[in-house]
Amino acid sequence: MLTLNTIRENKEYVIERLKVRNYPRLDLIDKIIETDNQRRQTQTQTDGLLGEINRVSKEIGTLLKEGKKEEAEAAKQKTAELKEKIQQLNQQLARLEDELHQMLVQIPNLPHPSVPPGKGAEDNQVVRSGGKMPELPSS
Repeated sequence: MLTLNTIRENKEYVIERLKVRNYPRLDLIDKIIETDNQRRQTQTQTDGLLGEINRVSKEIGTLLKEGKKEEAEAAKQKTAELKEKIQQLNQQLARLEDELHQMLVQIPNLPHPSVPPGKGAEDNQVVRSGGKMPELPSS
């Protein structure tokens, strides 16, 4: 299975080698990159919200020490809302990762650069042959 980095960093090469292999679903490469970008964006949002929760949690401790219970309760409510958003983003992230995996397993391995393009066995090049070819009886 090709890695995301290979597809992302060498998109044109991957498409070129898949054309040599006569792979019909070249549009899948763009869908993979698009889905990966969505996954990365969702992960960034999740990480940002986790950082926000950490910041607000520290703030709650400070507010409680200062005796500002109302403000601390408001901050607790905010962390509950943030945790709910994070849970939704995690579900979306899991869905995107599953979609990405399902697309990646459909992409075949790339043929070696020395492999010429061809539609079938008749387009294959003989690299080397040795000895006498046996004649098989036809049935």
